[in-house]
Amino acid sequence: MFKTLQQRFKELPGAEFLRQSGFLFIVRSLGVLLQFVLTYSLTHLMLPEAYSEFAYVYSWIAVLLLFPVLGGDMSALRVLPPEVQKNAWNRMKGFALFNLQHTFLVSGIIACCVLGILWQSRSLSPSLAQACVTGLLLLPLLCLFQLSTAWLQAFQQVSLSYLLQFLGRPVMVLGCVLIVYTLVDALSASHVFLAMSLALLLLMALLLIRVPPEAFRNCLRAPVHLDASWLSLGISLSLVNGLLMIQARTDILMLGVLYDTALAGPYSVATQLAALISFGLLVTSALVSPTIRTRFDEERFEELQQNIRQAVVVGCALGLLVALPILLLPGFFLGLFHPSFVANASVLQLLALSSICSVFAGLPLPILVLCDQEKPAARILFYTTLLNIGINALCIPFWGAFGAALSTLLCTLVRSFCLIHLLQKTLGLRADVSLCVFLPTLKDTIKGTPDL
Repeated sequence: MFKTLQQRFKELPGAEFLRQSGFLFIVRSLGVLLQFVLTYSLTHLMLPEAYSEFAYVYSWIAVLLLFPVLGGDMSALRVLPPEVQKNAWNRMKGFALFNLQHTFLVSGIIACCVLGILWQSRSLSPSLAQACVTGLLLLPLLCLFQLSTAWLQAFQQVSLSYLLQFLGRPVMVLGCVLIVYTLVDALSASHVFLAMSLALLLLMALLLIRVPPEAFRNCLRAPVHLDASWLSLGISLSLVNGLLMIQARTDILMLGVLYDTALAGPYSVATQLAALISFGLLVTSALVSPTIRTRFDEERFEELQQNIRQAVVVGCALGLLVALPILLLPGFFLGLFHPSFVANASVLQLLALSSICSVFAGLPLPILVLCDQEKPAARILFYTTLLNIGINALCIPFWGAFGAALSTLLCTLVRSFCLIHLLQKTLGLRADVSLCVFLPTLKDTIKGTPDL
């Protein structure tokens, strides 16, 4: 009987999408759980001041990461799929070398600039300065790891990419942190950065082992082909990613600069909790992203809209399930990490509302970027970034973390509305929660839609 039901499920239209979504949802869920285990461990192994230093410096690293990456992760989804189909090893080799050269060159320039600033600065505490220096070692490794996972997705290896990114990385980092913890008297931010660097080195070594020998041979034999358009494409996509990252990190960075770096720790935990609401949409987005460009080039717009509908409906349903307990019990979840974090319950509620708005907006930005509309999207992100910085500058001095969260909510509302309007105007597609209005049940959404 079980085999009969399983066979019938496989024959249903859309069954493959649900199966892949279910697998990636489980992987992403386990990854989120492991990430919170890592955060919980760090908040208990480190003093609150040390964890706040770690969260503050890591936020700066995440922003600086945009320069060595230069949009290489999104460029891979644009450039590589057609080359993979044509077995154009010369272009794939050139694209890889271009990204590697840029990564190490820009990382070196950033390291020299930061070290020069630290040499001239006298206001930073010694522990914070050490954290900045060790964080610079992490920068190129994070860049290479991010590019590697993007390449896997471009080669239709989404499952392996998710396994490395969401399961392998937190497990390896936690293991290295525990090893370092046994060797030192007190775990500092610089110790954590060194442990993360070691974990990323081990993960990339495992990834190289997974590459088939035939692929290595083909890549070594092929002549190098470089394309000048990769640089302009990378700059455009880097601008989009950079503005998004700045918007995501502006609140915590300005909170540390304008108010108190001690609030960076609890605010960082609240941000991670609120981000849980959107991970369902991220899972379904990872499934449809590799096919968006192909169907756009082939003008299969009806199938493209149907697949977007699948991703948005499933993502919104999962987002609401996660949002309800966070909105109702914010103090409980923050108290799991440290008793003093409970005072930021209202901050977590505002950040959760911001995540709900982002989920309801759907997937306009990745669709615009993958369909040659990154420049108008970047203009929207630029203006909303300025708005975010302005509201943060006004609210943080008066209300602290609550003002930062309020600024994030307002900026998310404006950005989501503008991107939804741009997607309809330029491509005639919808990718927001309104797709659910015309679909009474999830079953009707999946029925009759093409598999990915």
